[in-house]
Amino acid sequence: MNKISALLEHAIKLAPADSPRLVTTVLLLKGELTEPDEESLHATWASLSKNTRLENSELQITLIPAQAQCMICRQTYAPQNKKIICPHCGSVGAKIITGEELRLSHIETT
Repeated sequence: MNKISALLEHAIKLAPADSPRLVTTVLLLKGELTEPDEESLHATWASLSKNTRLENSELQITLIPAQAQCMICRQTYAPQNKKIICPHCGSVGAKIITGEELRLSHIETT
């Protein structure tokens, strides 16, 4: 919840209260391995954005696929079902390259 609150605060700062423009869309980038799931993220966003300038904006989420690099065989791979197990050698030690992001991309106004 803290990450989502921080993203909301950042989006509010990008849409200052004294601006006559209406925030229509907020775009988030979310890694495939990042919690919460998209449905929960939408619900939390709707709850947290009440009584703010973002209350009626549409939340759009772009999913970033996960990529990991095995620490044993050094091969890169896409984790399956959020499990970090190397399909090449079976090792569970990996460096996450992408897939853990959760950040604000931009807001759209009219």
